[in-house]
Amino acid sequence: MVTRYRVLLGELLPVFGTVGLLGLWLFQQTGIEHRAGELRQIATARAVFQTYQSTNAIFNAIGEAAQRPALQDSIRVSQIYNYELGLRAIEDVLPAARRGGIPPAGSAFDGIPTGVKMERTQKRLELLQGRLSEYEQSLRAAAEADAKLYLVLYLAISAASIAGAVLKAADKLVLKTGP
Repeated sequence: MVTRYRVLLGELLPVFGTVGLLGLWLFQQTGIEHRAGELRQIATARAVFQTYQSTNAIFNAIGEAAQRPALQDSIRVSQIYNYELGLRAIEDVLPAARRGGIPPAGSAFDGIPTGVKMERTQKRLELLQGRLSEYEQSLRAAAEADAKLYLVLYLAISAASIAGAVLKAADKLVLKTGP
């Protein structure tokens, strides 16, 4: 009876191991790579935002040099427009569920007083950066958990497959030498 189970396991474990490793490969290609792609998109969104943010000092300097309030206001409108282009990259990378409560981007040229637009943009900036950081942390934690799960499953499936091959080899040795 024990011999029949050993023979059966010797035949089945390598097959299950092969199928299991194929499943792990699919898991890696879909789940793990999907998260890695999302993390790359976050990095790209941050880079886009930093490009627009880097011009902020220039806008501030030009605004300080401007003598007329109307000219300063016009510079701030352009600054807001510039900032919103960078914030759009961050907003686009966030899932819809994480965008709740974030004020919508307004038009820099909508006639609303510049101070109100600046406050709205600042609020959007704070919320979007906070949500992006939370999202990135959750993705990194999930990617780390997936990588650990992948490793454990890989080792377990490989061990089962090797055990099956060893049982199969042992049965062949027993048959050649006799019981």
